[in-house]
Formats: sequence, C-alpha cells, structure tokens
Amino acid sequence: MDPGPDSYYIVGHAKTSSDNPITRQYAIFFMAFVVEAEKGTILDLDASVILPLSNTFIKNLFVGRSIAEEDSGLIDEIQRRYHGTSKKALVVAYKDAVKKFRDITGAR
Repeated sequence: MDPGPDSYYIVGHAKTSSDNPITRQYAIFFMAFVVEAEKGTILDLDASVILPLSNTFIKNLFVGRSIAEEDSGLIDEIQRRYHGTSKKALVVAYKDAVKKFRDITGAR
C-alpha cells in the first residue's frame, strides 16, 4: 500500500500489565497508524500484538475511522467487541495517536 505524500505515520503508545505477553515481547503496546493528512482518516494500521488474528480484528475496528478527534463511538465499540487482555491499552494508544495527530496538524 502506498498512502501517497498526503499522509502521516503516527504511533500511539500505552502500557500493558506485566503479565501480558505483549509486555514480555515488546515492553510496551503500540499502534502504528497511516492516516490521511487532511481529515485524519485511518488508511492502515498495525499493532504490537502477538496473534495475527488480533491485528486483523483491531485493523477492522479502526480502518476508515478518523483520528482527527476522539471517536466515542469507536471507544464504545472497542469496549463492546474487543475482549483481549489489552483492551485498556488499545484505547490509550488510540487516544495517544489522536493527540499526536492534533499536535501535528495544529488542531485544537
């Protein structure tokens, strides 16, 4: 996938519990987003998860949404549908990416 010159690569970070396999392998949970620069539409993403199925599920939750501002509907959907041990970290990493996008674009 070539997102083109009008895109950003943004990484959101979060801590996971010490007994989480993600912590053992990566030390921290992170989500890497490729977003459209103007509107913040999420074009692609990967997350530091152990299972490929987890990454696919997470990607399906996020792609097509925006990180221009926090999407409470997306957070609700994560709470309702994602029942992995990294649920809280998923939300925190998303919020961190939203903040970084807003910092980059100067959004208030």
